[in-house]
Amino acid sequence: MLLQLAIRSIALIDRLEIAFGPGLNVLTGETGAGKSIVVGSLDFVLGGRADKDRIAGDALKGQVEALFDVSRQARVLALLEEMGLEAEDGLLPIQREIHRNGRSLCRVAGVTVPLAQLKRVTSLLVDLHGQHAHQSLLDPATHLGFLDGMGDAAHRARVQAVRAAHEAWSQAQRALTEASQGALERARREDMLRFQLDELDGAALREGEETELEQQRTVMRNAEKIREAVERAYAFVSGGVGEEGLSGLDALRAALEALASVARYGESYEHAHDQLAEAVYAIESVAEDIDGLRDAIEADPAALEGIEARLDLLGKLRRKYGATSREMIAYRERVREELDASEHGQARLEALERQEKALRATLLREAEALCDARHTLAVRFRAQVLEQLAQLGMAGARFDVRFAPPEPDRAPTADGMDRVEFLLSANAGEPLRPLARVASGGELSRIMLAFKCIEADSEGIPVLVFDEVDTGISGEAANKVGMKLKQVAGNRQVLCITHLAQIAALADHHLHISKHVEQDRTFTQVEPLGFEGRKQELARIIGGEAVTQLQLEMAEEMLKKA
Repeated sequence: MLLQLAIRSIALIDRLEIAFGPGLNVLTGETGAGKSIVVGSLDFVLGGRADKDRIAGDALKGQVEALFDVSRQARVLALLEEMGLEAEDGLLPIQREIHRNGRSLCRVAGVTVPLAQLKRVTSLLVDLHGQHAHQSLLDPATHLGFLDGMGDAAHRARVQAVRAAHEAWSQAQRALTEASQGALERARREDMLRFQLDELDGAALREGEETELEQQRTVMRNAEKIREAVERAYAFVSGGVGEEGLSGLDALRAALEALASVARYGESYEHAHDQLAEAVYAIESVAEDIDGLRDAIEADPAALEGIEARLDLLGKLRRKYGATSREMIAYRERVREELDASEHGQARLEALERQEKALRATLLREAEALCDARHTLAVRFRAQVLEQLAQLGMAGARFDVRFAPPEPDRAPTADGMDRVEFLLSANAGEPLRPLARVASGGELSRIMLAFKCIEADSEGIPVLVFDEVDTGISGEAANKVGMKLKQVAGNRQVLCITHLAQIAALADHHLHISKHVEQDRTFTQVEPLGFEGRKQELARIIGGEAVTQLQLEMAEEMLKKA
């Protein structure tokens, strides 16, 4: 039960504390007095939209706190224990504040919690039926949600099973689509990689080959010059030059022979002879090398052309695969590895196809089970609605749930495979038609009230809030709605904003909402009414501001009957 609602710096409210009691709590007041502010503040503390424009005047933040008695709410107590929270003496404070910078702060039992956790708790405490919410009944897309809302825990588990199966299948489908699209791209890339590998393998690359080829090309391009230099060097060293035909070696040998004749006359002569002998042997070796170079030098245009062609090929490959033969060889290895890895992509695609097929089958199976459960639920729901409508003054009405035939080959959605629409015949003899075509505003209000009563029984929600559930009704229908609210309030707390005296007269607790001006500012205030206050308020509702004695007598009679 909601014991108290404390509002600070919200819209026209500076500081306001509202106490609620068990049974039917009715809030009345002039249009614009602030009834919507009170309901909006309650919605905010329950986890509704946080809007910094709610903050009043120059205040830095707005704050709302609701105090609940949860001593008999086993589900709430179990959830609090799961969250590591405690309702001391069965009292549970829930607080929420909104700051100018848009930051919102939530507290449950004095502990700061995320908004999602606050909503988990409040969803077990309060069902708030907002103003004009009954208009949602005109949209058939909402009817499936209403039907599922009437189911028990087992039914809700089936709904969740379908949603989980649909999410799993959707993820598998997305993965398969991405993999399929990737397969096309992969096939194109594989073709390119195979071409590159064939080109690199065909080139038979060797590390350092470019340097060798460039060196060979340089030698071949300068063969004649090199030949002349080598021939000249050989002539000087060993071949003989000048008129006498003497070479460097001839001169050295002659010098060696001269020293040999005096080597025995002293160590210094012998040492000089030995050093010269070593030089002669070295020069003879160089002469042989130069002679070999003469034979190796040959101008071969065909060989040069081959080297040029090879270097040209390597140049083209460098522009595509790397600056050196080492880099190109490394690139070739990476291409080979990528092609090897790509072969596993097809296997993954086939595995994803099998997974998607299996998850689709699971989704179909869960959706079919939910479909059967919904048909069973619809029979019970139809009977419950008719019973409630009879109590609300629509005894001659007929109500039905129509299931559209499933579309062949169409995969279930997150809501399953069902599409439903509510049908109504408000008067005897009229055919069943969609709600949007036959229901008046008053009938929609009563149908929604019937739904909420059924849902409250199945959910066990302890607090129901109705913001102008009496829209479009009057007279005897208003009496019926009032009696239904009174009946519902017999085993749970009901908060109802109303403009009808018939409903207000039935209240266990009557709160009057008004506004006043103080120091050029407008403020909303809430006042609990006693018998005389209620009589005055009912008279105002019946006849407006100019209350007459007759209206006062009518109000008093209504209160006594209530």
